[in-house]
Amino acid sequence: MITLPTLSFLSLALAWLFYSHIPRPVSNLPTSLPWVGRRNEVFSKLRACIREFTAGLRTLSEGYVTYSKNDQPFAILDPAGRPQVMLPKQQIRWLTSLPDSVLSARAVQDVKFAIKYLVAPITHAQADAVAISLRQDLTRNLGRAQVPVFDALRSSIDRTWGFDETTWNEISLFETMQESVHRAVNCILVGSPLCHEGKYLDSLSRFATWVGVGSVVVGQFTPWFLAPIVGNIVSIPVRIYRRKSMQYLQPEIEDRIRYIERSEKDESSIEPKDLISWIILNSRESTAVEIGDMILGLSLGSIHTVILTATNFFLDLLSSPPDASYYESLHTEAASTFQTQEDWGRLASLSKLSLTDSAVRESLRINPAVGRGAMRQVMHKDGITLPGGHHLPQDAWVGVSVLGINRDDRFYADPDQFKPFRFARSPAKSDTKPLSPATQNVEGPPNDPYLATAEDKFMSFGYGRHSCPGRWFAAHLLKLLVAYITLNYEIQPIATRPENIIFGDSIVPSRSLKIKVRRRKQVK
Repeated sequence: MITLPTLSFLSLALAWLFYSHIPRPVSNLPTSLPWVGRRNEVFSKLRACIREFTAGLRTLSEGYVTYSKNDQPFAILDPAGRPQVMLPKQQIRWLTSLPDSVLSARAVQDVKFAIKYLVAPITHAQADAVAISLRQDLTRNLGRAQVPVFDALRSSIDRTWGFDETTWNEISLFETMQESVHRAVNCILVGSPLCHEGKYLDSLSRFATWVGVGSVVVGQFTPWFLAPIVGNIVSIPVRIYRRKSMQYLQPEIEDRIRYIERSEKDESSIEPKDLISWIILNSRESTAVEIGDMILGLSLGSIHTVILTATNFFLDLLSSPPDASYYESLHTEAASTFQTQEDWGRLASLSKLSLTDSAVRESLRINPAVGRGAMRQVMHKDGITLPGGHHLPQDAWVGVSVLGINRDDRFYADPDQFKPFRFARSPAKSDTKPLSPATQNVEGPPNDPYLATAEDKFMSFGYGRHSCPGRWFAAHLLKLLVAYITLNYEIQPIATRPENIIFGDSIVPSRSLKIKVRRRKQVK
């Protein structure tokens, strides 16, 4: 007897089989493009998509080694049946130099992250206001943000890891990074007192979790004809936690708007200290609800990515050979840098953390947040011709393999090995003033790249004008976090690093690992 679940599954499978083979314009890629993962077999597209559910990043890596390293593009399917063209590293600058009217990053993001089902859409002007607030206002005010961000990190770590100098305490690595980063980022996102409101932080965390899961399920796993159904189902918890978050966020934004209006009327000075105020000033036509949605959207990328990066970093560090003494080297660097409490509030202190800067960048190199990056959609109705001569139709997706580039042995010796001090600057250079984030030419590879430097051979932050606008703040926070932990805590090494989980195009570290920590004995 056929059960209802079995019948439902068979119905969906038959629908997938039928609709996925209806010819679509975006599928008409040039026959001269080699395919990876798709074989000469019956229902080749369907079977290739099914294989992608379990292949992880193997197909992408195979294509990079076979074609990208030989300066050739290739085509690959994602689990939802969407063909994508992966370009070699030599074509990244061409890809990222074209205007959005020709190759659009936002068009890809809208589909890949299921924007229209999960979050409130924002206009291009509002997106520009958010980018300006991050690239300019936040980056210029990193020094002012340092004390509240550090205080949030310190209090979260101390509360969960404790002060016991004799007994090892077992804690969840991921949960610690999640709580610490969540509170620290919100200090600069929404400021006090909202960043200390537990119910708001809980609602925001659940909102971000459901959007993250939903964006992968709907945007990367669900066939196009089922996306409206699955999207509307997944959006139910998203809407619930958005509403709960807005109950705290909207009144705060309305108060800020009134404060700014009064200050301007009285011609008194305004000193914004967080992103709510900067976004209000950069997006004057937006309502409080619209600004709230910008803040919620911003929290998704900023918080989630930093949590994953911090977790990956400690997994890489703690699973390194103990006799290499990497952890103790970072402890020594932190101890020499932060000799007084006031040093934690000085921007210049972080420029001395050359080893820490390098170690976090190295972890990001071998464990980027996504497998594919710099994704663009062809917008022109006549399509576009790639540098190699292949012509792509309108709506085709094109990008690069982030993991392939980051682990290419042409650019890095022992590319699959975690070498934390690979990017460390010489002692003479690490004592000098770092390049200004606002003036550094981040599109050309500097001799001594900093953690937040975007390069075409290091794609973890993207590249070009659509590279991560908040990466300087993320680097700032991560270095504070690593320095405080290595200075104040001992951590037992882990024998084997847990494998990352490949969820769609996302590369996610283990959430279950527990580590043993102990407070360092303080020198009297």
